[in-house]
Amino acid sequence: MSRNYLNKTFAANMDRPKSRQRNLNHLFGSAPVQFGDTNRNDSAAYGYPDSLDFYILYNAYRRGGFFNAIIDIIPERCFSDDPFIVDGDGDTPQDTEFEKAVKKLVKDFDLWRVFETAFKYADVGQYSTIVPVVSEPAQNTLEQPLTAGKRIIAINPWWQVECEANQEYDNDYASENYNKPLSYRLQPSSLSGRKTTNATQHTLHYSRVNVITNAVGATIYGESVLEPAFNALFDANKVRGASSEGYRKNAMQKYVLSATNAEAAKAFTQAAGKEAINQAVDDFNDNFNSALRLGGVSVTALQTQLQDPKSAWEICVVEACASRGVSLTELIGFMTGERASTQNSSAFTKRLKKWQKKYGNDIQKFLQWLIDLQLLPQPSNGEFKVCWPDIGEPSKTEKLDNAGKMTEQNERAFKSGEEKPWTPEEIRQAGGAEPEKPESEYDDVDLKEDLTLDENTSD
Repeated sequence: MSRNYLNKTFAANMDRPKSRQRNLNHLFGSAPVQFGDTNRNDSAAYGYPDSLDFYILYNAYRRGGFFNAIIDIIPERCFSDDPFIVDGDGDTPQDTEFEKAVKKLVKDFDLWRVFETAFKYADVGQYSTIVPVVSEPAQNTLEQPLTAGKRIIAINPWWQVECEANQEYDNDYASENYNKPLSYRLQPSSLSGRKTTNATQHTLHYSRVNVITNAVGATIYGESVLEPAFNALFDANKVRGASSEGYRKNAMQKYVLSATNAEAAKAFTQAAGKEAINQAVDDFNDNFNSALRLGGVSVTALQTQLQDPKSAWEICVVEACASRGVSLTELIGFMTGERASTQNSSAFTKRLKKWQKKYGNDIQKFLQWLIDLQLLPQPSNGEFKVCWPDIGEPSKTEKLDNAGKMTEQNERAFKSGEEKPWTPEEIRQAGGAEPEKPESEYDDVDLKEDLTLDENTSD
């Protein structure tokens, strides 16, 4: 690698904002995917980009089906049922003033969708932000700290480059904001795919910005979920593209013309003869009901046997799924609506519960921030919890299916003279109903009353 090339690369990297770029390679002598290979430059040989900046990842997410699915599957599954807030340390809502205020906040600003969107944005880049627009005294500016507010006007999620950290960091080692940005630049028109008429920039004090990131410790810059999966999905895209191009070329009837006598061979060398042959072949290709007539010429269709690309493509996608901790069947089921195996679903459900806990911590941090700003009332019990419906609970159809199987087992036991394994109460509970059957107005009717015939009734 030449010294000039290294100098140019270094200069280019220095010119790019750090927050927009995740440089994967060491500058001197190694490629981003060179896992000890000393014989070649892997990135150049395989066509991988030397570095992944935000725009590469963003475009891949917008245009690649599996890039999109690997990002969306976790947030969308976690928010398939909305979380709820409990005032206190219990698991049941108490309908307190705090809970009512949170419910109103969720309804007014579609808060759970805002968080679901922000979590997706954060997984594409290194972080995302949620910025509430707050009504406050007129003398306050956006560059000043936000200490209190009158009411919330809007709550907006932003991509990394739309609300980007300025390159000025808190150097106070005792500060809770140590090594984090002191301000952010809000520019809604930064992304080409989300152009708006508002190109105004605003500088926001860090106290006005809620950052969503998977980073731990004194930094906001996390790891993109697409980064470890990128090369594998890049290869899968090449396999798919190459095979589709192969099918297209195979379908484009290519012919080899061979002269079978001297007169036909002579026609190949004459302008008039070549033009007549070309015209005959074009007419044959363009017209469905035409026949190819060439005297003294043998015509052979040029076809190749295409290899099934599924195995090569699957290897790439399985590796990408492994980087997210999702099985291939689960990811494809997410995209197509098909169900994965019970074993895969059980393992994935455990991971989803872990992610719900992480998401719940981010939501709790945000709500506590609004409480501190006096935009939400204090919890009556001094603390609150973010709770989620049981994501592993069977669906209504699955419950009824289980109840049906239990009934079938009872029928088989009855026919064989054995004791029934399930009680009616257990079957009702498995089907999603209350164990005890509700009382009916007909329960008190005596069905064994003597039936009497009217005297005037004929026999």
